Parts: sequence; structure tokens; C-alpha cells
Amino acid sequence: MNRLPMVDSRTTFWAFETRLAFHYGAKRSGSVGASAADGSPYYLARHPDLIEQVLDLADAKRARIIESKRRLAVCAPEAWPAIDFSRQRVLFLSLGAALGDCVGVYLFFQKIFARTPSAAIGLATKGHELDIFSLDDRIQLHPFIVSARQLQTYDIVVDLALMPGWTTVAQSPVDAESVLSAAFAMAADAEPPPPTKAIGRSPTITVMPMASSALRSLPPRVVTAIAGRLSRGGYPLRFLWNGQWQQADVQVLRKAIDPSLEAGVDIRPGFRTTLDLLRFVAEQDYVVVADSGPAHLTKLFGIPGTAIYTSADGSLLQGRHRNLSRWQTSYAGPHCSAPCGLAVPHLAPDGKIGCMGSLGIARERLTPSGMNKVSRFALAQTLLIDNPVPCVKALADQAEDVAAFVLADIEARLKDPNARSQNRPD
Repeated sequence: MNRLPMVDSRTTFWAFETRLAFHYGAKRSGSVGASAADGSPYYLARHPDLIEQVLDLADAKRARIIESKRRLAVCAPEAWPAIDFSRQRVLFLSLGAALGDCVGVYLFFQKIFARTPSAAIGLATKGHELDIFSLDDRIQLHPFIVSARQLQTYDIVVDLALMPGWTTVAQSPVDAESVLSAAFAMAADAEPPPPTKAIGRSPTITVMPMASSALRSLPPRVVTAIAGRLSRGGYPLRFLWNGQWQQADVQVLRKAIDPSLEAGVDIRPGFRTTLDLLRFVAEQDYVVVADSGPAHLTKLFGIPGTAIYTSADGSLLQGRHRNLSRWQTSYAGPHCSAPCGLAVPHLAPDGKIGCMGSLGIARERLTPSGMNKVSRFALAQTLLIDNPVPCVKALADQAEDVAAFVLADIEARLKDPNARSQNRPD
């Protein structure tokens, strides 16, 4: 077996040693997944909560942090196409917990298994990704911790953080499935998978207006226009909010939207775990989604619907999948045009948060924003209600057109269950 060129991983670990028995499970995972001591001389961890526990043990002189930024020797990206999945056991280091990225990696793994059924794949996760990857028990999961003994069972390690385009993902999103397929020199699929679930005769329409960033959540005018149009059309309506993160965003949106919804609308608060969300998405008749994790989850089940995009390029993010029709906001101004690629709000040198168009400055002067300058609630109120970025404001102005597009798409699919997805009309 030829040795492939190696580089240091971009992903770093805390390395610790302990002779104590331990057991650590995921807090927001619905899957059975945990890490436990196996007598290894050392362990590698990425999750800060776990390290805090180890440090508590260290105070009692029962555990010791060896290194805070351990890097592993991993396969160089230019050598990824040379990996022989029929002969080499491969451990992947996960990208993180973002649902869209996890879906893309999961679908890439399915491509590996389709080409090499005997492939032996492991995934070292931070823990929250468990629910998606646990859908396939051929993937050996290492939640939170990789032990020295576990590392020795693999022939090669691949750090997905070295994936092309990953370092600038906040400024230009990637479709992990297609990028990884290209990076491993796997031919693109000839045909996109069709929706696997036909829309029923009297479908319930589920609206999921939230994204992981307030920048990309659907503005209230769009949501209420869609709800009104569908209610008048006689379609049962369901709303799902986010049950895990961004509770300030939930409060701000619900205050603006809930009073305008007609009686009888089924409003769900959201789910604590990704596994519960997965099961919910798999059962839907038709969805209307923002540029969000649930939009990506529909790829796993072929759920029909409409996805609405603003700053991000919907054609890029949907990749080869055609189960969702796509509305892409049109906007062009002196500082930017949509889609621009920003995935999160950005920070200007003076501390203001927004985008090129809202702040009136060049893209290169912006950096991805943290929450150190403004509270989550203030950010949600600004971006969702008071001063949305220009492409989102443009989307709000197109609210009735968006609602008409959604209704037309539903009616087209009712007439022909095999109807192809549509793009926003020019």
C-alpha cells in the first residue's frame, strides 16, 4: 500500500490522559451515542464542555491535559483521489454541527458506499452531528472523543476542514456534497434524484421561516403573505419554529407573525434534538423553507416544497437536488447584488453589524460578526424587523409575488406529482 502525502490537520484537539472511567453523551442528540474510557494512554476531544469536566478531574489530580492544540497527521487534500476505500479504513474529522454541511457530508458518504460497498468509514464528531450520521449504521461514529486505540484502527485520516472553500464559507457558502465529490475525483451524478414523496391530494403545508442566522430568516411580510394566500386556498397550514437555537429570533418573529395567522393554524415550537426534526421533516407533505438546515434535510427524503433564498445562492446550495422549487431574491445596489454569498451578518470596523449594502462599505472591510458587539435580541430585532439588509428588504417588497409562486408550485405538483421543481420567474 503506497503511503500518501500527509499534512497537519486544520482541526485541533485537546489531548488528555486519565485512568478514570468516564462516559460522555450528547446533550442535544436524540441518537444513542456516547464516548467512554477504553484504557488508552491518551484521548483527543474537541468539545469544550467535556474539557471543562476533564479540568475538574485534573484539579483532583486524576486527569491531565497534555496539549491544548494537538494536530493530527492527515492525508493531504491533493492526495484524496488516491485513497483506496476498498483497502483503507478512513477516519474523517467532521466539519461541525451545521445541518447543511452535515447533510452534504452524509450524502457524500452515500456516494462512497455506492461505489465501494465494503468501505470502512469512521467519523470523529463534536457530538451534535450524531443524529444525521446515525441514519447509516455503516458509519462508525466517534462522538466527542477519539481514543489512541481507536486511531490505531484506521489506515488514514481525512480532515474535512481542509475541504476546498471551507475557510471562506461565511462569505461564500459551499455545497459539501458536490465539493467533496470533486475533491475525491468522483464523477457527478448524471441525473438529480427526483422527489421521493409525491404531494398528496389535500396536503398540509408546513412553513419553517427560520434560518440559523437572522440575516437569512424570512421577513414577516413574506411569511404572512404566504400564510394568507394558502389559507384562502383552503390548504391546512402548519408552522414550525426553532426549538434549539436563536430563541431571540423566535421571539421577534413570533411577535410579528403569530397575531396575523388565522385560527386553526397548527403552530409547533420546534424540537430539542435534530433526530426529532429529521423525523418531522420526513413526514411532511410540502414545505416552505428559508435558506436553512431544514431545507437541506429535505434532500434526505425527497420532500417537495419551495425554498426562498436571499444573500446565498440557492442553485449552489441545492446542488444536484431538485425536490425544492427555488425563489431567489433579485436585488442590485451600489454596494452589492444578490446573491452575494454572505451566510451570516458581518462586522464593520466601527462595530456596526450588517452587510455591504446595509453598511455602505466594501466587502473586504467586513469580517464575520460575533455576538460581542450586540445582544442576540437586538440583532434579531434589527435584522428581522427594524432594518433588514437590502436583499431581505427587497424580498419583503416581493411578498405577494413569492406567495403566488408558492401557491402555483403546489397546484402544479397536485396536477402532476412528477412535476419538475421551478425557479423564480424572471
